[in-house]
Amino acid sequence: MTGSISAIDKPVVLYAPTWYAADHQYHHSSLPIGPTIVSALLARNATVIFRPHPANRRLPEAAAAIAEIHELLRADAEATSRPHRWDAAASDPTFAELANAADAMVADVSGVVTDFMHSLKPFAMVATGDKTDIFRGRFPSSRSAYVIEWDLSTLDDALDAMLGDDPLAPARVERREYYLGGYEDGESARAFVSYLQSLTADPTPPKTVLAKPPVRAQTTQPRLQPASQ
Repeated sequence: MTGSISAIDKPVVLYAPTWYAADHQYHHSSLPIGPTIVSALLARNATVIFRPHPANRRLPEAAAAIAEIHELLRADAEATSRPHRWDAAASDPTFAELANAADAMVADVSGVVTDFMHSLKPFAMVATGDKTDIFRGRFPSSRSAYVIEWDLSTLDDALDAMLGDDPLAPARVERREYYLGGYEDGESARAFVSYLQSLTADPTPPKTVLAKPPVRAQTTQPRLQPASQ
């Protein structure tokens, strides 16, 4: 993407919710509110790429939300001819390929955030249970994200900012520098190789220290006394 996303008539938005945890202590998936998020994107003339975590299909609650989102995209594609991508069309390509095709992303607390951060494209994150300020304190990667709170009270503002004036563009530059080092294409791999080479740059072999054989303690075996008659 070049220029402002607000100039794009039909922005492509990647929605990539993380896996749905049965234990709510570790639950960061936005799938329960996913249909509402997708509906809001469709209302903003967005073309949606829906890429849920593959583990989501194993739980009935997640599978039901996925099926509902598929139906939303299918119906909208028929009505508008927008080329939404879901199911195999979104699961077969790599995440990098989908990120390259997208103009923005909506995601949860997961590794795809830092992966997408390299592109400097705008993204939103869903806060599962926290208010925005607390969420950004717990998860610093969200400091450059438009936060969608769980009660959906910030949904419209977050999507309008992400697809509009995008005021967090400078913050994404700082966060990418913090998390990824600010490397451009290929530079991070070269920096990693250079670092490994620096660890083995000293040609002096380490001094070999011979292990000393263990010293047996000198003990005196008591003499056996004859049994008394």
